[in-house]
Amino acid sequence: MIKEPLDMEVWENYKKTVIPLKKKKKSEEVQFFGASGGLPSLSLIRRRHRALEMKRANEVLEDSLDLHHLTLQEAYEKVLSFIDAHFQKGTKEVVIITGKGLREEGVLKKNLPLWLEKEYFREKVKDCLPVRDSVGQAGSFRVFLKRKK
Repeated sequence: MIKEPLDMEVWENYKKTVIPLKKKKKSEEVQFFGASGGLPSLSLIRRRHRALEMKRANEVLEDSLDLHHLTLQEAYEKVLSFIDAHFQKGTKEVVIITGKGLREEGVLKKNLPLWLEKEYFREKVKDCLPVRDSVGQAGSFRVFLKRKK
């Protein structure tokens, strides 16, 4: 590729204005932790992650609603008043326990996300996610509430 003299002149002038980046001092370098000064072991990371998950699960369970053994109508009414009360309090996140149901085909488990998509709940609910089974709560949902305006 043939470069035009004007391009080369512009490039040479630009190179004169460039200031190189400063090199990091040794004291500014990132320090890793662990017995050997290296990365922590994978089992340590897993234990910390598991402990954090359990801590989060226990924190959220203070604001939970258990729908076990309720009919659809009873469950809907409980969810309605529960979401309303926590939205008014300004709670950010709650857990609603539906249970797995027989052969994991729970009626409440299927209906809760559908209820939360209704217009009344859309004004108050930001998102609804099933809780992973790793914390021992399959059959429950984390419900994230919007801020009260």
